[in-house]
Amino acid sequence: MSIPFEVKRNFPVSKEEAYSSLVDLDAANHWMQGLVGIERMNEGPLREGSQWGKRGRCSAKRLRNILR
Repeated sequence: MSIPFEVKRNFPVSKEEAYSSLVDLDAANHWMQGLVGIERMNEGPLREGSQWGKRGRCSAKRLRNILR
């Protein structure tokens, strides 16, 4: 079951800098509180349709993210 949602935030950085930070999965633990693990679910560079799974401290469930 998936629950679509949208979050909007404003940051004083360029779009390119914000995007490159969001798709840097190796550094995700710096800005995702409670992140335990993150794993790519497909190969190649991150692009529209790329997927990854993540686990956090508050839930043993694995959440799937899709880049759109």
